[in-house]
Amino acid sequence: MFRQYERVPKHYVLDSPESTLENAPSLTLVSNGKNDSEKCHFSFEAVRPNVFRTTFTTVEHPLPPHPSANRPEPALGNITPEIGVDEDGNSKTIKLGYIKAVVNWTNAPVISLFLDGQQKPIHRDLDFRSYALDGTGVAHYMTLKTDSLHVGLGEKAAPMDLTGRGFNITASDTFGYDAYRTDPLYKHIPLLINVTPKGCVGIFSTSHSRGMWAVGSEIDGMWGHFKVYRQAHGGLEEYLIVGKTVAEVVRSYAELVGFPLLVPRYMMGYIGGGMKYSMEDSPRACDSILNFIRNCELHGMPCSAFQMSSGYTVAETEPKTRNVFTWNRHRFPEPREFTRKCHKHGVRLLANVKPYVLANHPAYPELSRAGAFFKDPNTMATAVARLWSAGGGESGEGSHIDFTSKAGYDWWYNGVKALKELGIDAMWNDNNEYNIPSDDWQCALETVTIPPGESRKHIGLWGRALHTELNGKSSHDATVEVEPGVRPFILTRSATAGTMRYCASSWSGDNVTSWEGMKGANALALNAGFSLIQCYGHDIGGFEGPQPTPELLVRWIQLGIHSPRFAINFIEPWQYPSVEPIVRDAIKRRYELAIPPQRWTGWELLKGDTQYWFGDSLLVAVYLPDKTGSDPGFLNLSAPYQYLEAGKWHEISSTWYSSIPVLARIGSAIPTGKSKPTTCVAEEDPEFPGMEKDDYRGVEIFPPPLVQYPHWPNGSGYSTPLSTNAETKWFHNTWLEDDGVSPAEKADLCEVSISYGISDGEVRVKVELKKEGQLEPLWFKNGITVVLPVGEERPVKWEDGGSTNLEDLGRDEKGRRIWKTKLSRENFEVFQRYGDASLGPDPKHRAIAVYASPGAPTTYVEKDLKLGHLPKFFKSRPSSGHRVDTAARAASLKMVVVDSRLESWSNPLPSLWVTKDVFLGLVDAMEMNPAALWLLRSDYDGFHHFASPSSSYPTTGEEEKEEAGIDTYYIGTSNFVLIWTFDRQRQRTHALWILRQQQTFSNSAPVAWFVNVLRRHQEFVYSPVLLAYVTALSVCCTFDGEISYRAHVVRLTERQTGYSTHSSSIEERLGMESLTVSIKEVGEVLNHVANKERHFRLVETILDFIGENAVVDPGGWGAPHDDSTEKLVAAIPLLRRRMHASQEYLKYLKERAERLSTVLFALLTHEDSATHAELADASRKIAEAAKRDSSSMKTVAIMTMAFLPATFFAALFSVPSLDWHADAVIQPNFWVYWAFTLPSTAIVFALWVLLDHRTERVSIVTEGRPRSDEERPDSRSSKLD
Repeated sequence: MFRQYERVPKHYVLDSPESTLENAPSLTLVSNGKNDSEKCHFSFEAVRPNVFRTTFTTVEHPLPPHPSANRPEPALGNITPEIGVDEDGNSKTIKLGYIKAVVNWTNAPVISLFLDGQQKPIHRDLDFRSYALDGTGVAHYMTLKTDSLHVGLGEKAAPMDLTGRGFNITASDTFGYDAYRTDPLYKHIPLLINVTPKGCVGIFSTSHSRGMWAVGSEIDGMWGHFKVYRQAHGGLEEYLIVGKTVAEVVRSYAELVGFPLLVPRYMMGYIGGGMKYSMEDSPRACDSILNFIRNCELHGMPCSAFQMSSGYTVAETEPKTRNVFTWNRHRFPEPREFTRKCHKHGVRLLANVKPYVLANHPAYPELSRAGAFFKDPNTMATAVARLWSAGGGESGEGSHIDFTSKAGYDWWYNGVKALKELGIDAMWNDNNEYNIPSDDWQCALETVTIPPGESRKHIGLWGRALHTELNGKSSHDATVEVEPGVRPFILTRSATAGTMRYCASSWSGDNVTSWEGMKGANALALNAGFSLIQCYGHDIGGFEGPQPTPELLVRWIQLGIHSPRFAINFIEPWQYPSVEPIVRDAIKRRYELAIPPQRWTGWELLKGDTQYWFGDSLLVAVYLPDKTGSDPGFLNLSAPYQYLEAGKWHEISSTWYSSIPVLARIGSAIPTGKSKPTTCVAEEDPEFPGMEKDDYRGVEIFPPPLVQYPHWPNGSGYSTPLSTNAETKWFHNTWLEDDGVSPAEKADLCEVSISYGISDGEVRVKVELKKEGQLEPLWFKNGITVVLPVGEERPVKWEDGGSTNLEDLGRDEKGRRIWKTKLSRENFEVFQRYGDASLGPDPKHRAIAVYASPGAPTTYVEKDLKLGHLPKFFKSRPSSGHRVDTAARAASLKMVVVDSRLESWSNPLPSLWVTKDVFLGLVDAMEMNPAALWLLRSDYDGFHHFASPSSSYPTTGEEEKEEAGIDTYYIGTSNFVLIWTFDRQRQRTHALWILRQQQTFSNSAPVAWFVNVLRRHQEFVYSPVLLAYVTALSVCCTFDGEISYRAHVVRLTERQTGYSTHSSSIEERLGMESLTVSIKEVGEVLNHVANKERHFRLVETILDFIGENAVVDPGGWGAPHDDSTEKLVAAIPLLRRRMHASQEYLKYLKERAERLSTVLFALLTHEDSATHAELADASRKIAEAAKRDSSSMKTVAIMTMAFLPATFFAALFSVPSLDWHADAVIQPNFWVYWAFTLPSTAIVFALWVLLDHRTERVSIVTEGRPRSDEERPDSRSSKLD
């Protein structure tokens, strides 16, 4: 890169048809040259309305052979390009929406980009020097806007603004770097974004080859201020990305290179680590790590993951070097047992892996022979380098893994799989900068696609960074293979533009313990964010240098909890007892927060890299930009309700023992959870037993203060001092949640929206929840807790001013007012469909009532009620014939059966076959928890119990109902939904039994079985779990009949196929159609079995709940209630035995169906083969007929050859050979004709025989000899993209 051989090609002409010049949003140019090798090719095309692709190549400077982003097919959406060409034909204008691109090739090609309404270009190439060849590489010169901001390039030393500096585009292991001076660092990402107040332009090169960016660091009197990108090898492929904001540019860049991966939930918490723990011999390293985890628990500092340094790979004998994918069995005698113990504490493990192999590694000789390493062209042997081997500054000889070699790629892939199978949760790709000494080292190129005609293999052209990317891909793909249903996580130190498709997180490497290091790290993080490196963070407290002081450690942790990745390496957070409580509170706050991205504060502050936005709500630092006059300001979270006006500088008191400045934007909201590691998955994971459930969700809101300030924002409605009569101003906030563990393509989403405003001296709120898929937040049934700022005393009400389902919980430990909300019925009403328009005249619904009183027989009533009478049914009391003695603790159960149907096949959402008013009237009469309605609307399956907030109820009297004394229960099956409420005070059950849309053989079977079982158990009406038990028993009864039917289907299919104990052979050949039908039927059986297995698990859950939670009430409800519950609990073992018998038969049926499915596919294959055989026989007959036709044609050809010479010479000589009027018919010169004809005919036949014989010999020799290596089929797996 230090040598310079620049040559700027000129005199370009069009290299595309003239028609495309005026019609297409692209062009191709070629420069003059003596031959093709001297000609330069230049192209420009619009691939998106705001993304333009340029290329600059020669024969010796090809496009990047393995670009970090593949060229997308042009897609301009609904935008029609406006094309213009100047009169001289040397300039073309392409207008796409608000962007205009002008390409002029009067001299060297010059691209200018304009935004609507702007006279000056937002981007322009440098005249006369724009695109240059430079030895084996190229250079691209552009004009520089000196008053603008330049960001990106992965991570670069502070400050954030890159203007006026030069940078190496390569990666290096920069141990102990200076956060303000060192270059390069760890990332190779040639994306530079020029940010101006009027718009932004990103310049992105797809090459993995080394390069340099001079962003105004070079100034020339003739050329003026310019910036230049120089690339060491190959031609240029570059994308110009235009946007009105940085966010638009970064999103378009993500669409090119791929969006980052979702991060698992456990990586959002505190990540512990330290090299010393894995290096311990006494005590053993495994015990040291477990002791660290126990100490975290002892000091009340939650920890989610631990980074295992490479000490676990250190050889047990001299030389004690790090041998990747090996285990030191002294330090870790039983790796799987060790990982299992860590998991029991809820801590995940990341294993450090390095993509090089030292010469004394046990696998080195075999890997070298297999070609897993680079080749040195000077020796044509394995390339050897000095590599970090043991401790600081220690090195040894070894070799980097060539990930383009199949042997190297597969060895790494299998090594990662082995670690995963031992319980390692995530890979930590470390030391993967590939800082290789020579561009000439040769790559194998077996796992990548080689462009046609490319024969060069040296790493200079293909790029060192390519192996960083493939390193991430190999780790990622191996992880996914072992755990396909779990979100993969790879941590990487080095990265390319394409690496984040495989690695979900990165960090700033081996930083230094210092105040300057902490401060400068923010610039690195912001530029990493511009470059699409998400979940980025730092080693809190530093990696290299002295131990931090207590104040530095506290400040760094306070800053670190407000970053996407929070890891403390080499430091024990409890090491200073004086600040331990501060550190503990900070770490717990980390767990409360939903972790958003860290981003730039905005253009208003050009050098704004000492503060940042943490999501959309929190501003970490002190600058408060407001140019529009519409920003309502901020609240200081470190002070009691300190309002800060937007658009001004403010001094904030922030002592180190309290907090760094963290400001909340007025009108924003912050979702919060528990202050400890939690899981969003309801089921217990035996590998991580006892994990806390994520069943709490709070939201911190920041309403405008109810005081007068001199400067309220324009248009806010607060032109006068705020009063209780001021008009309501609403603020709206939304966030998304998933389960935190599923891969992105399998993760269901839940969208939560909260709106709040001020009205009449109140804070009014509205909460909505929407879901995609089957995700049910565990906190849903508990509602959302609204947390007000310190000093905010206004009460919280619903949007309409009501307070139903709102509970004032007082204050939390910080003195903040908190209110408990439950998701309102409106969430259900908005989305649920009803059959109002399709019910028909006078519909009726089945209603069931059971009345009981001690000492009197139970009464069971079943009747059909008209639609209009249903709401009164729950409110009505029994007639005189069913008089109930309330003092004797009477009980009742009332249930309404509601159908659910699809009104049209075009709409997949079913409608309740009842009018909206009637159904909601039933819900109100039941006093149902609104959360159960959402489960109904969302088609949830499973068992859910919404307990009443209070457990103390009076034992006698007719007092008015207390809402807190009513429990709600929900059971969802594939056939029906049952929702009921139980009023413990009145021992009153109200229920809705809702039939789901069915495709079974009988829609009436589920309700018939349920009602029949309920009738037989009516005497247990006192128990709140009666309907749960009835559901469990009726499901088992219904399934017995359905299982018998499915077994009959399997039995018939077995007989048809001969795969049965009652038939020894196939009675008749089954055709393709019959086999296809049978396969479909058996597939339905297997689906049915899977569904029944799922429902049996539901029954188990119900029975467990009855046995564990439906205990006798200690408040003294009386003998009938106690007796009913006890008898139901006593019947559970019998029901379990019956269910287990059905499960065993279901398991047997599943095995039969699976074997039968295999047989059917074998028969289908056989039938397919037979069909192919018949086709082959028909083809053979056609070939024989063709051969006969060929023989006839051959005879015709021979006859033609016999007469062709004679005909030819007769025409040639035109000799009068015969004269029928003369005395001598045969003329004297007749012999001349035969003298030529006979020899020529003989020669033609001789040549034909000779050529035919030679062809046969060549064919025989070719068929008889073995194929060469080049002709053998390649048995290797397909190459990686």
